Amino acid sequence: MRPTDLLRTSAFRLTLVYLAVLAVFAFVGFRYLYSESLEALQFESRQTVAAEMEGLAEHYRQFGPRQLRAIVDRRVGYEDRSLYLLTDRWGRKAAGNLDAWPDTVRESGEWHDFHYRRAHDGEPPHLHSARAFVTDLPGGFRLLVGHDIGEEVALRRRIVVFGAAAGGLILLAGLAAGLLVSRDLRRRVEAVDETGRRIMEDGDLSRRVQVTGRGDEFDDLATSLNRMLARIELLMNELREVTDNVAHDLRRPLARLHARLEDVLRGPAEAGAYRDALERTVAEVRELMDTFNTLLAIARADSGPAPTLPVDLAGLGEDLVELHQPSAAERGIELEFAKDGRPPEIEGQPELLAQALSNLIDNAVKYTPEGGRVSVTVGPSGVAVADSGPGIAPDDRERVLERFVRLDPSRHLPGNGLGLALAAAAARRHNARLVLSDAAPDDRPPGLRVSLEFSPS
Repeated sequence: MRPTDLLRTSAFRLTLVYLAVLAVFAFVGFRYLYSESLEALQFESRQTVAAEMEGLAEHYRQFGPRQLRAIVDRRVGYEDRSLYLLTDRWGRKAAGNLDAWPDTVRESGEWHDFHYRRAHDGEPPHLHSARAFVTDLPGGFRLLVGHDIGEEVALRRRIVVFGAAAGGLILLAGLAAGLLVSRDLRRRVEAVDETGRRIMEDGDLSRRVQVTGRGDEFDDLATSLNRMLARIELLMNELREVTDNVAHDLRRPLARLHARLEDVLRGPAEAGAYRDALERTVAEVRELMDTFNTLLAIARADSGPAPTLPVDLAGLGEDLVELHQPSAAERGIELEFAKDGRPPEIEGQPELLAQALSNLIDNAVKYTPEGGRVSVTVGPSGVAVADSGPGIAPDDRERVLERFVRLDPSRHLPGNGLGLALAAAAARRHNARLVLSDAAPDDRPPGLRVSLEFSPS
């Protein structure tokens, strides 16, 4: 991964946006704090100068210029940061530690910031900053009282330098963090991309995206992708299995059809023989069509969302029991319907549920011996079909839900091994569970109970 690739990532661009927003807010906040601090320092120095100016002016009014000069000279001796300049009516210096009026100080009754030269601790004179107030006294005298603000200026410079340095460090740290985050995100995205690319190249759907265990959104995405890949792998395996099973199971009836038609063509041209061959051919074709229709129904159930309608499970079960009563009666099987509580309110595909439930009832009647009993019960959890047949061993209950699976004891009975597969597909389509269990665990044979259990809404 080249460094320039990181600069084009969305994470780095978002980092730049966040840094720009942070810089704006930091600048506004720093500017506000700087202004407030500067104003506080100015207020403090002006308060000091104003108080001193007021005291000196009052002393002048009471004792005159001679006493004022004496006080100013005394203060010059011990006030290191204070500035004084008293001039007479002709503008000549009368007292103070300034030699002349600063060039920028002209107006009386106003505040002035200016520079002056002054020696300190034996050093050569160098430029200082000061803030002063000028007032006119009676008799033409003018008084300047100021305060050296060198520390204030130095503090302002330190604040500016510190702010610029802190801002630069924050920006550099933000950029570095953005690069690190971008690199990490880039690696994780490349891991997902690499998995997808390898699946496309070699077709190995068993590959999975690595889950780091951090529990973040990338792990959630990886988990979702892995579930999707597992689902695709399952569907592809089922497709291959269905293709193999269709080819295997249809080869025999097609071969029978072909052989039967050849026998008829080789035999004598008798209308009776032709009619018998056509009737058996029609029956074989009808069985093939039923197989394909069931496969299409399973495919539609697994294909995705479809329009839903309210489903009356009780009414559906009662109607299907009435529909299968004649075939059950022919074999002396007691087929009954029972309602045990209020059925769940569900929305789904009534036709798909009807076909699935019809297959369950048909299987129960088919595998129940003569004189047996089949019951269809609708209750709060869903609908259940129970019979008194041989049942299914626990080890085989998952396998019989697959397409074209028929257990050895049922090989002699008509069917295509798709009834329970369709019921399982209908259950998945309606977020339900298809549960196989013993109808009467203490009896031998235990029978089979197939429950279509819906999740509570």
